[in-house]
Amino acid sequence: MSKYIVTASALTVREGPGSTYRAIGYLKEGDVVDTLGSSADNTWIKVQTPNGLIGWCSSKYLSPTDTNPLPGPSTYAGSYSVKSIALFMHEGPASKYRVVGILKKGITVEALGFSLDGSWIKVRNSGGTTGWCASKYMAENKSPDSTGIGMHRLTKTTINIYKGPSLELSIIGQATATCLVNATEISPDRAWKKIVTNLGYTGWCQAEFLVNMGEMGRAITKEEFPWMPIAFQEMGVREYPGSSHNPRIQEYLASTVLGSGPALSDETHWCAAFVNWCVEKAGIPSNNSPMVSSWTRWGQALQIPRRGCVVTFKWEDGGGHVGFYMGEIDQKICTLGGNQYDGVWIMLYPSSTVSAYRIPANWPTTL
Repeated sequence: MSKYIVTASALTVREGPGSTYRAIGYLKEGDVVDTLGSSADNTWIKVQTPNGLIGWCSSKYLSPTDTNPLPGPSTYAGSYSVKSIALFMHEGPASKYRVVGILKKGITVEALGFSLDGSWIKVRNSGGTTGWCASKYMAENKSPDSTGIGMHRLTKTTINIYKGPSLELSIIGQATATCLVNATEISPDRAWKKIVTNLGYTGWCQAEFLVNMGEMGRAITKEEFPWMPIAFQEMGVREYPGSSHNPRIQEYLASTVLGSGPALSDETHWCAAFVNWCVEKAGIPSNNSPMVSSWTRWGQALQIPRRGCVVTFKWEDGGGHVGFYMGEIDQKICTLGGNQYDGVWIMLYPSSTVSAYRIPANWPTTL
């Protein structure tokens, strides 16, 4: 009997080896299960959960537990680059395991752990796929992260923003780990990145404190939910300072029942209105409500979140928030939404505050 660990944010346990079998339970990322067998093609594994439940799980979201974690902070384990022309990613730390992807020469991946003998590395690519690669074909990137431009998360609670790519220049502000930043340029020595914050501030940050979010921080070609390209087009819309109001935000508010009255201030709580506007623009029936609580009942519930689904949060003070789910990292939900620090941006919220995942009625609950 071997032990495997769950690598997906949530994993369905089914009565039999296939997605057509009834779901009988769910596992969270990091849960460890005992394996009791596998399907003929090894795509499904029979498991026993920590609470004694026996069922079947997709093997692509389970990995052997015989790994040594990498040292350093959990928010950033390090990165490696591929040295060979092409390198297979396997489900487990040996070539006998099924191939789950191919990496090209020069591709940079995030390292998650090593096999006990160090001959295999568990990695995650920019698209979020995890797998095992032979370590002899990979080189550690010891220089600061320089994987490119796009949305990045911070490895520290706050980092300074400088006027230019030098510690000798003046500090013009700070970025916080709650919000992602958009890196638009890299310095010639790869040690600095020019970023734009959620508030529209532009400056330079040290690259070693930034980690590229890959697809979790950008639009992709084939989005499941049609409102996602629409939401991304609104990135950067912000409330106007002072007594003036952003007409775009007023348009969001007017898409709800609030549109029957006079135009409202852009300081009105508008996260639910933004979701409503995006869903309506995509031609999907909305609920026309500016209230977060109404979105916990919209459409149908989704047990395992998928990119683009509606996610709602509930705060300790009774308030809440709603946006679109982008993924999960370090027990935080990556969310694209409106009224996130007064703008349309991508932020991270504690996964413990999630109150619901929702999709339209009659939409497939599993893929």
